[in-house]
Amino acid sequence: MKTKQFTVGEIAAATGLTVRTLQHYDNIGLLPVSERTEGGRRLYTHNDLLKLEQIIFFKSVGIPLKSIEKMLRDTQSLSELESVLNNHYRVLLQRIDAFNFSKSVLDSSLEIIKAGKYPPWEMLTYLIRTMEGSSISNWDSYEFENKLYETLDQQKLTTIDGVMELYHSMRAIMVEAVTLQEVKAAPDSTAAQKLAANWWNLIMSLTNGDDGAVSALSAVNDARETWPIADRFLYEKAEPFLEAVLQVYIRKNNIPVPNALTTKEEK
Repeated sequence: MKTKQFTVGEIAAATGLTVRTLQHYDNIGLLPVSERTEGGRRLYTHNDLLKLEQIIFFKSVGIPLKSIEKMLRDTQSLSELESVLNNHYRVLLQRIDAFNFSKSVLDSSLEIIKAGKYPPWEMLTYLIRTMEGSSISNWDSYEFENKLYETLDQQKLTTIDGVMELYHSMRAIMVEAVTLQEVKAAPDSTAAQKLAANWWNLIMSLTNGDDGAVSALSAVNDARETWPIADRFLYEKAEPFLEAVLQVYIRKNNIPVPNALTTKEEK
């Protein structure tokens, strides 16, 4: 049975692209036509249409055409189509995470301006460059202890939406910590203590105050050499200030600390 073919006009009508755009994709080799009629009219197959949908997706998330050409995959079977869609998903997560990280930088900068200080532009732009391409998908193969999974499940943080919200919240707090540290904010300042409250509440949402879950979270921290490089860099930049403000916050608010978080000296 002959494979169904589509004219350039039919493809344009189905995708919303112009005929000129499709001709351009053909001319630059991004989406060459499979066949032509005797009169020279372009003819596309169903597989061409699926490849075009990949181009439209990648272009919609800001990827340039030269890069898209290297990312296109054949989709002759369901397994190949699944692989293509999973790749779309990873790319989309990277874009979402990048937008959220940039938003965190803007939010932090605006807070600093409200406090009457200039944002540390050099450090913030350096962070953006360093975090480029980093995503929650980089944590796919990371194995957390079961106790931490149990607590996250109880807090409804194991769905993709819950995990992404948590990931973005953590990175936003770290960006703010780096920003406040760069402008030499005092650990007991209003902004620093607001940050400490957010960090403490995040720790509690991750562990529910359970010693086993806190220990599991501490084990993740101890194994940071296995983290994705960009996230480890961000955390290590933020860590000194986070520790300083949290100590003040716990002392000022007389907060009981889970045994697993206390140091040997405190014990």
